[in-house]
Amino acid sequence: MTGDDAVESKERTDTRLFMAIELLDNDVTGVLHATHHDLESFIWVLVWIVLRHTEHNHRRKTEACSVTFIYGDDDNATSAKRNWVMARETAPLAITNNAPLTNLLAGLHKLLLAAVGSPREQRVKLTCDAVLAVLESTIYSNDGPVDHAAVPFVPPKLDLAQPTKRPKKRTRRRCEDESEVPTSEVCPSRRRPQSVVGLRVPGHPKRARAPVARGGGTTAGPPRRSPTSGEALLMLPKAPPMAHGGKLRREHGGRA
Repeated sequence: MTGDDAVESKERTDTRLFMAIELLDNDVTGVLHATHHDLESFIWVLVWIVLRHTEHNHRRKTEACSVTFIYGDDDNATSAKRNWVMARETAPLAITNNAPLTNLLAGLHKLLLAAVGSPREQRVKLTCDAVLAVLESTIYSNDGPVDHAAVPFVPPKLDLAQPTKRPKKRTRRRCEDESEVPTSEVCPSRRRPQSVVGLRVPGHPKRARAPVARGGGTTAGPPRRSPTSGEALLMLPKAPPMAHGGKLRREHGGRA
């Protein structure tokens, strides 16, 4: 990446939750991903492990991780990490029955405070030698605890005592006017008429049925007979009159 590109963009390759403050800060431009950013990410990973899997004196206890590491909003994530760095100056984080780990976090906090908690012109970038010196001073100490197991993470419990009841779905149908109505309310346009439908049509093999009243049973009165072929022809719809034929006959003296 050239110098001009560095002024306009910022390279981000870390896991966003543990990203360095300088890379998260949207107010800072012209920053390239460098070694001191990776060292800061390493420190944040260690802080996350300690807050999640050890017994400590943080006032938020099990919620310490959620208030220190924020995902999804760079501005809030930057502010949360800066607050953690500044708060540890007056309230150092102490690990229960683990003095070496407490000293390790205190030494790393001093490096973070000089790197991101000071004015920009007075900041001291993290170096591998400085971080290794703090780690070695803890690793080679002889006052470490024995069988100090990590605290298992227990996710928050969900309240399942009163499960929510889902409302029953009501089957709906559409009327011809595209409005939805419950099935209990029959569409007026689709309501079955009281008259009998299904008289025998000429050529249809089925025989005529007795008229059936609504609700079961037969209606009173003699059975209907099937229409004859002549009656069936009379029942057909009439074709509209040809207006042009009459006009031609008038124009030619009555001749078609």
